[in-house]
Amino acid sequence: MHKNMEIVRFNLVSETSTEEFLRANEEVERWVRRQAGFSSRHLCLDAAGRWTDIVLWNSEQCAKQAADQFIKDLNGTAFMRMIDFSTVEMTHQTVLVHCLNT
Repeated sequence: MHKNMEIVRFNLVSETSTEEFLRANEEVERWVRRQAGFSSRHLCLDAAGRWTDIVLWNSEQCAKQAADQFIKDLNGTAFMRMIDFSTVEMTHQTVLVHCLNT
């Protein structure tokens, strides 16, 4: 079974600072660590101010179940209120090669 990479790209609503968003993200960090099949997460910011949330899951099924549960559990939280949902792009991709520097 292949791992699955969830990639979500988005912008924040105007007037949201990086510091505010990272504080709100702490709740997401606690939530994601409790999800079945969670492997790792990277939250990235590019020079243009666009965010990328990359989550590695043990399977596509785990990724999709967590995505569905995320909306149910975190709807209405500060983290969700800070995202401009008109800019959200989400994909799930099968990981074919996974290379680590050990």
